[in-house]
Amino acid sequence: MYRRYFGTVHPETSLILHNLAAVYQRTGRLRQAESLYRTALRIRRRKLGERHSDIAFSLNNLGTLLLAHQDFQAAASCFREALVILQNSFGRRHYAAVAILRNLQALKLLTERKK
Repeated sequence: MYRRYFGTVHPETSLILHNLAAVYQRTGRLRQAESLYRTALRIRRRKLGERHSDIAFSLNNLGTLLLAHQDFQAAASCFREALVILQNSFGRRHYAAVAILRNLQALKLLTERKK
C-alpha cells in the first residue's frame, strides 16, 4: 500500500520496511530482516542524506542483526558509522549515541571472547 501511494523510494516507505524488518528480526526471519534493513537504508541514504538520524537508527538495527549473524566486522562498521552521525547531530551524551556505544562495547567483549 505504501509503495503504491508514496512510491518505492519514499522515506515513509523506508519507515515501513524498517519496521517490518524489526518484526522479522524478532521472529527469527533474519535473512528477510537483513534484506529489508538494507533496502530501507538505501532509500534513506538517497532521500534523507548521509547525516540524517534515521540513517543512524537503520545502521544500528542492521548492526544488531549482523551481530546475531556473528558478522562482527560488518556490525562494528554499522555501529561506528551510526555513532558518528548521532554524535555529530545530537552530541556525545544523547541517549541513542550512548546506546550505540554500549553496542560497540558488547561487540568488543564478544570478539575478545572469540579469541
